[in-house]
Amino acid sequence: MNKNVSILCAGLVAALLAGCVSPIPEADVSFAGEKLFNGYVHDNVECFACHAGDGSGTWMGSNLIGIGERKSREEISDAIRKGPGMMPDYEGKLTDDELDEIVDWLISLK
Repeated sequence: MNKNVSILCAGLVAALLAGCVSPIPEADVSFAGEKLFNGYVHDNVECFACHAGDGSGTWMGSNLIGIGERKSREEISDAIRKGPGMMPDYEGKLTDDELDEIVDWLISLK
């Protein structure tokens, strides 16, 4: 029983560290950038894990709603490419067109 409790606790800690955030169900995703953001295009691009599927943020990642009013298109693109702070960089993981699609979608969040 003690071993089972340890395994359960380890699983809970791992879930908390992972952010316990799910992408938006694919049926609800209509924009190409939103699909990319929510991990439906590449396994190694999972923005939703830290920023939530709708961009509203989690304890691990900032709220991106209204980002287009606070940052320029270039600043948003650079942040995605270079990964400021704890954010991973996505240079080489996204094509220029895919990056533009994510930025277009983020700018549309109001």
